[in-house]
This record gives sequence, structure tokens and C-alpha cells, in this order.
Amino acid sequence: MKNKFDWKKFNKGFLIILLGINFHISSGWIHSVEAQTDELTVAVLPMAVTGQETGLITELMSTIKRKLTDKPDTMGEEFSLLLTQELSATHGIPLVDRAELDKGLAELELGDSGLVDVSTAAKIGNIIGAKVIVTGRMFQVQANTMVVTKIIGVETSRVFSQTVTIPKRGSMGEAATLLAIKIVEDLRGNGPHLVAKNELQQSPMEKLQGMVKDYDAKQFPVVSIHIDEMSMNKKVLDPAAETELGFLMQGAGFTLVDHVSTTTPPDVEIEGEAFSEFGLRKGNLVSSKGRVEVKAIERKTGKILVIDRAVVVAVDLSPEIAGKKALQNATAQLSERVVRALLKNIKTKTH
Repeated sequence: MKNKFDWKKFNKGFLIILLGINFHISSGWIHSVEAQTDELTVAVLPMAVTGQETGLITELMSTIKRKLTDKPDTMGEEFSLLLTQELSATHGIPLVDRAELDKGLAELELGDSGLVDVSTAAKIGNIIGAKVIVTGRMFQVQANTMVVTKIIGVETSRVFSQTVTIPKRGSMGEAATLLAIKIVEDLRGNGPHLVAKNELQQSPMEKLQGMVKDYDAKQFPVVSIHIDEMSMNKKVLDPAAETELGFLMQGAGFTLVDHVSTTTPPDVEIEGEAFSEFGLRKGNLVSSKGRVEVKAIERKTGKILVIDRAVVVAVDLSPEIAGKKALQNATAQLSERVVRALLKNIKTKTH
């Protein structure tokens, strides 16, 4: 007589194996999340309760405005607290302390007037010590409430989105739990896109020095720099753009000569114009916009090696300092393009 197969024992053993596999996978997943999110300090801003579409910065700034005026939307505030609790207690995500978050937002003195550009999102994160900002809005769709969040990388300005729906008779707590899981998945999968690599955190000087490290400085052309500058419709005697470009190029190994007093003609003449103008005022802060235009000419041949421009908005306590900061940052951007063009010209001559 054949032995009868014991399905009960088989099912019991199979279930134990499945549970073991599931525990192993779950443990591995948890450790993977922890490994990739332990350096991603997150700040969860109160959700805006709105009925219309808004842009990223408007959305972010309107949230800050509610904090500054002490008029939070109760529903958005409560949901953000639930989400914060889930991320911290359940998933172990490092979060910015609530007191520090409130203090940091108050220090910004910003509103939704268009005073800032995308770079201010990075400034927000830097002030409150966050690598990632979670912001969003809640709005009605028929009988349901939609929660649309944006996960913003402070250092990279990369944005990822997650959405949950709160049914008419649903629970905000359950929605916050589900959204927290989705956000953790994003932090795990998109962490490298949210945090800048080390080379992206280099100063302008370090970037230029990295560009020229494989070249012999003896090959570098002698350079003169002359950039006329206007600030608030007045000619500037101590030009920020000319000073910044000279400082960076000299630090990278280029020999500079004064464009007026030199007795040795330069190999390359860099000339241009820079101007800054007042933007907006909000509280104690003002914004200024700076534009820098440069042209590098090989003196012997008259060849234009590069012609370029950059526009930057900066924020500070005075329009003059904000203007200089904007011109300095714009020049730092252009310095890489100018040096790259000079190095390309060197390669052309040596091959």
C-alpha cells in the first residue's frame, strides 16, 4: 500500500519556509533603507490646503508664509505632524527638530512674492540643516482629499512626487502611514539624485584647479581682465565681477596683468560688462539681480575664444551687498566656461 502524502505537514513546513524567506527579505530591505537614508536629514513642512495648482517655489513659500503669520491650516498642519511621526518613529528617518524648523523658517523672512529663485530652496535646507525637504498640498477632488507631495533634494534641486488619497470616510493617519512608506521608497531609490556628489560641492576655485591639474602652467596664456560695472545705475569703482574672475583665474595658475598699466601685452584679453539692479524687498531682506557678460579675445589673432553671459539673483540685507553677491556668483559660473575655452585653445595649438 502506498504511503499517503501528508498535505498538512507539507503546508506547515512550506509556510515556515515562506515566513523565513519573507523575514530575510524584509530584514534586508530594512537594512538597505537604513543604509541609504541615515544621512538624509529630512524636513517636513506643513501641507498647504488649497484648491488650485501652484508652482514648486510658490508652494514652498506659501507654506513658509503661513508659518511666519502664525496662521497654519489646521488640516495641513495635522497631516504633516502625522507624516513626521511615521517617518521618524516607524521608519527611523532623521528629521529636523520641530523647534529648529520653526526657528529656521522665521529667520528667512520670506514670502511668496517672487523674491527668491530655485536656489533659495537650497538656502532653506541649509539654514535648517536638511538634505531633503518634503512639502506639498491638500485639495478636494469630489468627496475625497488628495495629498500631493514633493520631495526636494536641497543640494541637487531634484524633485520627486508622491500622492495619496484620503477617502471621504477615510483616516488621515492611514493616509500618512501609506505616504510615509512611499517617501521612504523614494529616499531609498532616489537618494543619489537627492544628495550632491562631493565634486558638486566644490568651491569655484576648487573646480578650476581640478580643470587645470593636468596642464603645465607654462602653457597658460597671460591674461588681462577688464569688466565695466554698474550697480543701481551708478558706475562702480571696485568691480565685483572683475575682482572675482581675476581671483579665481590667478588661483588656478594663470598670470594676470593690469589692462591699463602693463608694459607686456597679454596673450588673451577678457573684457565685458556687469550690472546689478534692485529686485524686491521683504522684511529685512532684499533681492538684487546681477548680469555679467564676458568675451575672451586672443590678442595676436583677434580670435574670439569665448563669449558668454550669466544672470543670477541673490538675497541679502542691503541691495548693494546683494548686487555684489549676484555678480560674484554669476562670474563664478562664467569662470569655468572661460577657463575651459582657454584650455581648449591650448590643446588646439599643441596638437
